[in-house]
Amino acid sequence: MSTVNSRSPEKEELIEKLRAGFFDPASSIIDRELLIAFQQGLERWVQVNLFPEHPERTFICEFLPDNHQFIQIDPFASFAVESGNSELSPVGVGTILLPSTNNTVEIALIEPEGAVELIIKLQAEAASNSLAGLGPDPELDLYCDVDGPHTLDAFETMMQARWPISWATAIGSEGVWPKMGFRKLAETADGPAALSLLNLTCHVGSSRFMRLPLENIHADVHRLGDRCEYRIKVKVGSVAGQLAERLTGRLKVNHFPFWNRHLGVVDRSAYITREERSIRVEIERGVPLLVLECSDVLRGSQFVDSRWAMWVDPVRCFEFVHTGSSELRLDFKTTPSTDLRVVYLAENVCGTSGELEGSRLRRDSIQFTVLCEIPKIDNTSLSLAWWLSRGYSFPPLARFLTESELRRILWDLMPLPLKEHKPHIKFRSVLRGSSNGQCGIHGYPTIIATLEIKASPDREDLTYYCSWLQRMISPMCPIGIHVAVETSLIP
Repeated sequence: MSTVNSRSPEKEELIEKLRAGFFDPASSIIDRELLIAFQQGLERWVQVNLFPEHPERTFICEFLPDNHQFIQIDPFASFAVESGNSELSPVGVGTILLPSTNNTVEIALIEPEGAVELIIKLQAEAASNSLAGLGPDPELDLYCDVDGPHTLDAFETMMQARWPISWATAIGSEGVWPKMGFRKLAETADGPAALSLLNLTCHVGSSRFMRLPLENIHADVHRLGDRCEYRIKVKVGSVAGQLAERLTGRLKVNHFPFWNRHLGVVDRSAYITREERSIRVEIERGVPLLVLECSDVLRGSQFVDSRWAMWVDPVRCFEFVHTGSSELRLDFKTTPSTDLRVVYLAENVCGTSGELEGSRLRRDSIQFTVLCEIPKIDNTSLSLAWWLSRGYSFPPLARFLTESELRRILWDLMPLPLKEHKPHIKFRSVLRGSSNGQCGIHGYPTIIATLEIKASPDREDLTYYCSWLQRMISPMCPIGIHVAVETSLIP
């Protein structure tokens, strides 16, 4: 393998490109191939540095309800496999189990409206149950049992379709429903860098999950005698029949991602052995991989991992020491307090796919069945448009920078019913103002994207799609830039 000489022109050129954010200084054109390579390199670097020799594995597990209660799983819970020593834990916080009677979502075609209706059957008593004990903003998980790329395409098309406007693009909110992928992996103080890096890594299988606002859906529950149902109408346009055919039998509830990791917490001084400038904790199970939070309970101060804390004073940092055993060790620059709260991520003991698939997971009275392990793949072929269209905005240089990029992202994101009209996209820039009683009037640059359409689709549909597109693009805007989306009917 050849190396780059420390004083070679090739190295000088690469350093210049890195410092310029992959722009050609002469022409201000970004080098996309280098940017993608850098993005992929960052992901691999994070994976290797966070979990050396401890690869992530993701399993799909099904919950079979035996009562009429909504149940929220403790994010620190691990489930033991009935046969063997393996353990798995749910990915992310806020996993909610539904009291369904059938975990397969029924799909009814409403052909005249170009729509489908998703029907989730629940136990009759579920209609009168309160969601108050589930915590803020509970979410309903929809899983797509993918059997090929066409099924995944149909699932993504449905996500981009018109959902009930009362909650999909609610007034007063900048977000949009449904949301693709897993929930956040942990709730920790001040969003430490370690958790941000953990979220940067690609989590296999996340594209097979969609999340809906359970509170809004439960408010419209249908009671039919001794039956109880959630019914959600989704307008998808001319492909409604094709989409219903592809997704029938494939949409599931009570199917969740589990992985060979678990969250743990140490918040009692009795469990902490303090030495002159380090602490040691023997954790109950597994091998510690990463510390997500370390705080002094009495003083309220935070300590951060020195690997991701370039601008933090060293006395507020710790060094995480990989012991390769069940011992969690942190080294400090000064004598540490014993009144620490430490949240960590550890690796579970996990058998092979053949040993786990079809087995039962149990914790107290809650049981799951392990259906399959999702194979890990290398996403080297993903384009920047794919990356941006799904809302990923790290690193900042991956945000769109030119009109052609914005046009490509708009087209990639555009819901199919709107795309079928083959709109012509025009751009103009304006300075919009916002007033503040104390600070006066401020202006901010806004790019207005106008979609020129010859046909005359439903006005409410147009309003919805424009709002949806605008909200999806907002996280991808360069800092200080806003994008507004509107339509114009042309003869």
